[in-house]
Amino acid sequence: MDRLRVRLIVALAVMAPIQVVGLGRAVSGRVAQGPASELATVKAAPAQPVAKLLPTSLPPGFRAVGAVQPLTVRDITANTADPKAASAELARLGFRAASAATWLDKNSHQFVIVGVTEFKTPAGAAAHKSAVARSWTQEKRARVPIAGVTGAVAAEYHPAQLPGKYPQAGYSVEFRIERWEFNLIVGTNVGASGAVATTSAFVQDIVNREVAALRPRLGPYFPAPVTASGLVLRDRICACGFIAPATFEPLALDKNLAASLVDDKLGLIFSVADTATDGATTFSLFRTPRTASARTTVTQVATRAGTPASAVQTVRLSVGTAYQVAHRPNAAGLGKNAVETFTAFDRSGWTYFAVALSLHPAADQATLDAILRSVRVS
Repeated sequence: MDRLRVRLIVALAVMAPIQVVGLGRAVSGRVAQGPASELATVKAAPAQPVAKLLPTSLPPGFRAVGAVQPLTVRDITANTADPKAASAELARLGFRAASAATWLDKNSHQFVIVGVTEFKTPAGAAAHKSAVARSWTQEKRARVPIAGVTGAVAAEYHPAQLPGKYPQAGYSVEFRIERWEFNLIVGTNVGASGAVATTSAFVQDIVNREVAALRPRLGPYFPAPVTASGLVLRDRICACGFIAPATFEPLALDKNLAASLVDDKLGLIFSVADTATDGATTFSLFRTPRTASARTTVTQVATRAGTPASAVQTVRLSVGTAYQVAHRPNAAGLGKNAVETFTAFDRSGWTYFAVALSLHPAADQATLDAILRSVRVS
């Protein structure tokens, strides 16, 4: 056990909320809640014992190292640059509990660590998962593809060598299901006699085993799977669908964490974020009963955002004519490159609003525009 070290990374940054400037004030009507959204008001998954959220079988040769280890906030934040701030951030995100279990193969000197963190809401888990991914980017850790759960991210794992211990090398994996965040570290104690290097294929096998253990208990809460076309997002009232790239995942939203995005007058149908940009590129679709034309509403949004009405553009979509305006949101933490685009179209007695936010330059805008233009009648 002394060769193993649980390192649950806690980054202080969290997913930037989308600033829907003036949108809530420009529309009115009854709430039109979409079935694909993951708001805190959706019935929560039942409580789960941590032991039931761990893999039930590992490859031959692996044996558990001790019992499941509960982790306190102090345990999780001890190695951060500012433990006090990290603890406050965990509290803000609604941290409830965390535990970790470790397995070791003494012949191959490979190890598996599975950490499970529960938050009060899916939004807290989603924000923390994105923060972990951003910390990997800041550390310049090479990413590797991983399958099994929509939104899963993985990166090479090379922790600092402890004095007198073997160096370690392997991979870290992060994914989220409802309000639980899962962190898997799979690696090798490099240099030990008979040590076997950990490959990405072996990591995928461990992820598959963990997913197999989770499906019987959390299956209904798994995010929509990615198809050959990408992540397909549909709305039954619109009778239309959008396609996001395979790197996108459903984004959980909580009124307490994203008050500027979730307005009582709007029905959120779906919101997705790009794992390739650590959640910094998002696309959301809302609807509200039509009380004014889409063009009028977008013009009102532009005016309230301080953008001239002349900036509203006409966009031709397969579902009809849409109206669009882009602006640079003036919100702390979004950065100077942030661009937010509102697009509205009328269909079946409703006005639909697509809200795209990019914290990066034009490349992200092109991706978001492609999602918008992918809409098709289903």
